[in-house]
Amino acid sequence: MPAPRVALRVARSSFADAVRPGKGRWIARSYHVDANDVLDQSHQKYDPFTNRQEPDNIWDFFSHSPEATHQFTWLFGDRGIPASYREMDGFGSHTFQWVNAQGERFWVKFHFKTDQKIRCLTSADAALIGGKDPAYIHKDLYDAISRGQFPSWTVKVQVMPEKDAGSYRFNPFDLTKVWL
Repeated sequence: MPAPRVALRVARSSFADAVRPGKGRWIARSYHVDANDVLDQSHQKYDPFTNRQEPDNIWDFFSHSPEATHQFTWLFGDRGIPASYREMDGFGSHTFQWVNAQGERFWVKFHFKTDQKIRCLTSADAALIGGKDPAYIHKDLYDAISRGQFPSWTVKVQVMPEKDAGSYRFNPFDLTKVWL
């Protein structure tokens, strides 16, 4: 069987991967951090009195959501702001089901590990670069491809037999978790 073709579409700090293995097509959305939805929920916390997004409300959200701890450490840690789409990992958010020829079911998650080194920006650098060129991260990817420096990622697949899901130490469908 020929190697699958992969198309890449990027947006914000996520990318969508379309894999065409010869028959059909798989489309998976991957995030720079493995629980991006948690951040999206925290951004929707408006103060009931001022009707504004207040910093204390975001802290309140994180302190009452233990599942957000891992997300929180990524966002406020060294890897919070990717310098380039080429230099960031992508974590699949959804769990898929594979069924083999014997009818056995498996839960599957995809992760994309950059083959380039991971490189991130400081908050100060991000503000400076973004202030000069808001489309910097898209331009970086376009320019690299134009120079023949095609980015690549190694696809990692996590597989869990369906029968193991019920007794796993946390809910395997939790978007904020990566199975180990």
